[in-house]
Amino acid sequence: MPPNGSAKFNPFILGQIALLLGVSAVVVLMIPLVRSHRYFRNFTVEHESTSDTEGEITRFHNYAMPVALVGLGFGIIGIRREKPPLLPIFGIALCGFVLCWNYIVIGFSYFSLALLALVVIVAVLDPIFLLFSIFARSKN
Repeated sequence: MPPNGSAKFNPFILGQIALLLGVSAVVVLMIPLVRSHRYFRNFTVEHESTSDTEGEITRFHNYAMPVALVGLGFGIIGIRREKPPLLPIFGIALCGFVLCWNYIVIGFSYFSLALLALVVIVAVLDPIFLLFSIFARSKN
C-alpha cells in the first residue's frame, strides 16, 4: 500500500480475472475427457461406458457454466474500463467457447459434411460436364 494510505487500483485486474476464469472454465470442461483414457487408447467403447462419460461431461459442463458466466461479466466490465481491452477480449472468447462448445462442434461437423457433399458433387458432375463439352466441340 502506498504511504499516503490510498490503495492503487490495478486497471487490468478485471481482464486478468476474466482470463483466469475463462481458462479455469476450459480446464474444468476438459477434465472428463482427460480422465477417460479409453478415448485416447482405442475408439471402441461400450454403450454403458459411453453413457457414463456423457453424464460426466454434462456434470462438468454444469460446473463450468457459472464460472464462465462470472468471467463473462468481468470481461464485459473490463472492456469498458481497460484500454486496450486485450485481456478481457480473450477472457470473453474463452468463456463464450465454454458456454457454446457443443454448438461449435455441431457447426464444424455440419460444415465438414457440407464440404464433403460439395466435393462429391463436383467429382461426379465434372466428368459429365467434360463429356458435354467434348460433344459440343465435336458437333462444330
